[in-house]
Amino acid sequence: MEQRKCLHLYHYIQHPVFGFMHVRVQTWFPFQIQLWLNGREWLARTLDRKGIAYQRRENCFPWIANVESAQHLMDEQLAICWPFALDLLRTRAHPAHEQVFAACPLDYYWSVYQSE
Repeated sequence: MEQRKCLHLYHYIQHPVFGFMHVRVQTWFPFQIQLWLNGREWLARTLDRKGIAYQRRENCFPWIANVESAQHLMDEQLAICWPFALDLLRTRAHPAHEQVFAACPLDYYWSVYQSE
């Protein structure tokens, strides 16, 4: 036994709904997972799908053609079933989870570390 640093695996994903994001998986038990996603990236992808014009500068929207619709789309982000969505991302980033915890099934308890 010796001390060593814990390693993390980063999975960079161009998700069809959330946009560019990453999932960080700790390689040591208990295999903690951190996800990073940007609500504005998600909004931009949704505005594109809905055909709503906008201007984007870095992580800001200085102009949106239909602000009310954009706000409604942002409000829909609050209604997503987060545990289900995050478990799907976990499955993709940590496919061995079910095998590792086969004898003692373990689900993740998802919490928000940082949000605005």
